[in-house]
Amino acid sequence: MGKKELITKKCKYCGEEFKTTRKQHVFCKTKCSTSWYKENKKDYSNKTPYLKVRFAVLERDGFTCQYCGRGVKDGVKLEVEHLRPRSKGGTNEYINLVTSCQECNLGKSDVLLSQRQEYKQKQRILKETTRKIKTMINKNQNWQC
Repeated sequence: MGKKELITKKCKYCGEEFKTTRKQHVFCKTKCSTSWYKENKKDYSNKTPYLKVRFAVLERDGFTCQYCGRGVKDGVKLEVEHLRPRSKGGTNEYINLVTSCQECNLGKSDVLLSQRQEYKQKQRILKETTRKIKTMINKNQNWQC
């Protein structure tokens, strides 16, 4: 293997130019890196209200999935998800949140609950119709399409 090529970059913190062999380097010194991260650290103080709302939703829904009815006692991982997905204009308000197990939430994706219920109703009607047709065919063995 040959020598790696030196790249000239500009420090994200102090703006000084420096040479490196790695594309991902963005700071000229450890001091610049430490200073930048101290100044730009994320504020996690707003995380507490979300956790309180999350617990309130889980408690409201009785720690059970509102789609399949399974709960913590059944060994499922519960999540708080949006009834109206954020991608479809939903908010993080208490009324728009619901408890669901991981399987149901992954299966739901970003589909509105109303669309999902319509789909299930169509599936139910299709199964019922198929069952009726099979019953008619079984009763009338001579009957053909």
